[in-house]
Amino acid sequence: MATETANLDLFINMFDDSVAYFSRHVTLVNDLNVFPVPDGDTGTNMYQTLLGMQTRVSQESPGNISEYCDLLANAALYEGRGNSGVILSQIYRGIAEGVTNGSSIDFNILLNAFSLARDFAYSSVVNPVEGTMLTVLSDLVNALVAQKEQNISICESINLLTDVAQKSVDETPEKLDVLKEGGVVDSGGYGLEIILRGMVLKFVGSDPIKEPIYERLPDSFGEGIKNIISDHTLENEEYGYCTQFILHTDADISLQRELFTKVGTSIVIAGHKDSFKIHLHAEDPGPAVSVAIGLGTISDVSFEDMESQSQITLDSTNEIGFHVNSQVIEMSEDDDTLLVVVSTGEGIKNLFFDAGVAVVIDGGDTLNPSVAQIADAIDTIKTRQILILPNNKNVTAAATEAAKLFDSDVVVLPTHSIPSGIECAITFDPSMTAQQNMDALESLIEDVRTISIFPASRSVEINSIDIPEGQYISMLDGQFLSTLNNSLDLLVDSIKSIDSSTRDQVMVLVGKTNKNSSISHIEEELERHFGDLSSVGIEIHYGGQPNYDFLVSILN
Repeated sequence: MATETANLDLFINMFDDSVAYFSRHVTLVNDLNVFPVPDGDTGTNMYQTLLGMQTRVSQESPGNISEYCDLLANAALYEGRGNSGVILSQIYRGIAEGVTNGSSIDFNILLNAFSLARDFAYSSVVNPVEGTMLTVLSDLVNALVAQKEQNISICESINLLTDVAQKSVDETPEKLDVLKEGGVVDSGGYGLEIILRGMVLKFVGSDPIKEPIYERLPDSFGEGIKNIISDHTLENEEYGYCTQFILHTDADISLQRELFTKVGTSIVIAGHKDSFKIHLHAEDPGPAVSVAIGLGTISDVSFEDMESQSQITLDSTNEIGFHVNSQVIEMSEDDDTLLVVVSTGEGIKNLFFDAGVAVVIDGGDTLNPSVAQIADAIDTIKTRQILILPNNKNVTAAATEAAKLFDSDVVVLPTHSIPSGIECAITFDPSMTAQQNMDALESLIEDVRTISIFPASRSVEINSIDIPEGQYISMLDGQFLSTLNNSLDLLVDSIKSIDSSTRDQVMVLVGKTNKNSSISHIEEELERHFGDLSSVGIEIHYGGQPNYDFLVSILN
């Protein structure tokens, strides 16, 4: 048996390279997503999980590999997103349990770590399905077992695993009918393959940013996926809500499985001791939250409407374009920085143009422009300095990858909402470099809070409150705030809920779905509650955004 081992610095570099390499594949992984729901977010969820882990661990100073793996596993518990992200968190938990030697990793430790990763991943899923990332992980372990009697190094072993992962992913459609029907391989398995491919780059001296992308595409330009979603719609079925939260409890995991199985599907329970990440799909997330509260306390609650996501996936290919502000480009100096943003809504586009934005790319929520679509928009600008505002966490990875395709100085400022993007665009200074603008605007993002108001697409229970279909919900920075029958009344209450001493400026964007109130009526109602709007720093604009009656920017 060869004695070559991996030390701490190498192990950290391997993880960092896997994150960087994965960032360039997010859209490709999303585009293969059909199981368990074709909501086009597997790549986003896996990348956000990896990136969140990397960010948390970068603030620590591990003394050896064991400590580093424990830090990764603990970070993954809190950062795991979606079905694939939560399973991924259990893979890292298994690796942490298997790495018993603090200073280095040899083949036996590698085998033990992967074996436990497989066991933890399978045990976290209440009803494991073959033909998924679980199968790919199992095939990797079987390959390591077969290598046990061979005299190979860690480097050689992991290199061989990439070939095993490729073959395993290739075979997933033969093990899961919905993949064959959709003309795709499993997206989570593909994501796991990309992580492995990123890990080996350090061994061969390749740069994860320059290494060629390992591309997998849907058959027939995605027609199979479109047919799956269309058939589902015709059958009047609903995908429901992707529901996630951290559960702090001393309840036995078998009891958790029993109770959550009664209120949801696609259940993944990750964690150990007294903290667990719960993921499930349910038409109504309320009963699941009630079960959790009965077991202990919950935090980091999130709900995502998979029905809307699947419909956006169905329509997104033909809807994404970009709009050029010719006047800004013509008047700019050669050394000016130009601003490119991603947004949706005719009124919002005009607000960005008024603020001096050069190009607006269609996109937002799960209407995600691809790397190529963002690059095409950037290519229309002949300048050395460009700042991109993605305005949505699901777009950031594609924008970052697109920026790397250009020799000019293209910088991405990771704005996570339309309101934060507008505030940054207003403050943006074209006479400063892209990097100088980014440095100046990063602190501004932290000062912007976002309220979103929209009708419930189906009856739900949130925080023990029954919300019927069509009733309006208010969210503050993604967390449930309140609910009322009238969207304008809810707008007033939501603004009032923010301490007046911390809301220096308020911008209200009226959506195209708001059919109950004219701009003048909204203005009159807000003045009745807050007085002269200009005196209290409240502005109202037509945004024209889909899905939301109101988007509100609160600037501290």
